Amino acid sequence: MKRLCNLFLIILSILIFACKKEEPRQKQETKKANVEVAQPTLKAPLISTIPSKFSKIFTGKIDTFSVRMYLIRDGKELRGTYEYVGSKPKFIGVLSSLSLNGTAANDGGFTMKETEYKANAESGVSGEFETGIFNGIFISEESGGTSRLKLEGNWSKPNTEKSTKFTLVEEFHDFGEGIKVASKDFKEENKSLKYTFDSVYPQLEGELTNSDKQFNKAMEELVNSYFEDFKKQVAEYTNDDGRQQPEDDSIATSTLDFIYEIRFANKDLISVRVDISTYIAGGAYPNGSTAVFNYNRRTGKVLKLSDLFTPGSKYLERLSEICLKLNADSGYAIFDLSPNIENYKNWTLDSQGITFSFEVAHALGDQVDAFIPYEDLKQFISTTSPVRGLITGAK
Repeated sequence: MKRLCNLFLIILSILIFACKKEEPRQKQETKKANVEVAQPTLKAPLISTIPSKFSKIFTGKIDTFSVRMYLIRDGKELRGTYEYVGSKPKFIGVLSSLSLNGTAANDGGFTMKETEYKANAESGVSGEFETGIFNGIFISEESGGTSRLKLEGNWSKPNTEKSTKFTLVEEFHDFGEGIKVASKDFKEENKSLKYTFDSVYPQLEGELTNSDKQFNKAMEELVNSYFEDFKKQVAEYTNDDGRQQPEDDSIATSTLDFIYEIRFANKDLISVRVDISTYIAGGAYPNGSTAVFNYNRRTGKVLKLSDLFTPGSKYLERLSEICLKLNADSGYAIFDLSPNIENYKNWTLDSQGITFSFEVAHALGDQVDAFIPYEDLKQFISTTSPVRGLITGAK
């Protein structure tokens, strides 16, 4: 009996010791599991901060090649152009740039087809041919209270599996400490007159000077002036008893879309381009046009083209010379490029040069831009010009 009791005590001691050994191991596994749960994960793009409507310039690289992209987003629709970065005067348009058309998804992803206009004199076949595909994602990056969009993904040729990485970032504009730009929406729908107006325009925010407040007011007035003209056109159409009203609702509503793009900005200047699409009910297609607003923040006045150049210099003749040569080498057939200030009224600035917009046939995209580097105009730009500091080596 005593022997049985001793055996029982030995077995009990072994079990107690085994349980004590097992407890730390279980705690260790639990602790390890907790550590694994706490491992950091990659942050998803901030989709809510990606605007559904914008017109922006992006710069970056496809593989090792530097490119500049002009991209418009309107809801799910994406369209624009891009070209490889160079330092020579050039046309930017359907015939001379790579065109982009595609769609953006709600999760930030996008797909765009790249096309290039090609003319074949031998076969007589001309038109836009698909030359590439962009598959990527929009990413909103926050830095110092300012958000910028980034495009990342892969570019590939049609019908091939091989792809090349691309990364492009929205161009940054330094408005000065405590100043940033915000997009303001102005929309209106009139069901009785059958029209919709959808606009996005810039407004400066922060510690504003009187000059900055004048800029905000001027942008609002610009939007309102186009809206008032549009309503007049719609009223004239509606009151025209001799015009047959279209039965198809898709062409029975007049529309005006107004999307801005900050081409350049610093503490002294703001250069804004507005892409406008106007459709009057019953028309064959919408018409595209461009409005510009160049503003001197120091003086609080609209910047004139002549403000950039030395008084009495033949800068218009130089602009005409460059644009005539570009036109001769293209298929745009711009009607009048003579050295008349009226022909060069639509222009914007950036860090590299001046871009002029000209009207062309609708089949060619309604508008074509001529980019002219500051270096090609250097001898005509005055020493007091607000863009003098942007010229390489200028004093």
